[in-house]
Amino acid sequence: MAGDILQFMRVLHLKAALQACTRDQVFVEYNKFLFIVDILNNNQFWKTLFALIQACYPIYRILRIADTMIGGMDKLYYYVRQADRLLEPQMVNVMNHFHDPTMPTMELSKLKLSKADKEWLRRE
Repeated sequence: MAGDILQFMRVLHLKAALQACTRDQVFVEYNKFLFIVDILNNNQFWKTLFALIQACYPIYRILRIADTMIGGMDKLYYYVRQADRLLEPQMVNVMNHFHDPTMPTMELSKLKLSKADKEWLRRE
């Protein structure tokens, strides 16, 4: 889980670079991944991603502290309390962003996924 949160933070950090890549002439001429342009240029997507990172950050810190060899029960206790206090309201915030009508939708037919991946996504 910590790896997923870390990847979300990296994607958010690379927002400007990703958006610049979608405007590059070579990317537009390649014409293979144009379906993702709508997502990367949608501000609601970035707001939702930020809200998700905010919701999961205390859990990420707990996992990082638990992974170190340095004693830190006081920090661990603090972040567990923060996670308990913040998780529910933050997840409500994420769901409000996620169900916004301006959020772009993805069609499985546009994705180049394996058959097993498509079946897994349909189950979810």
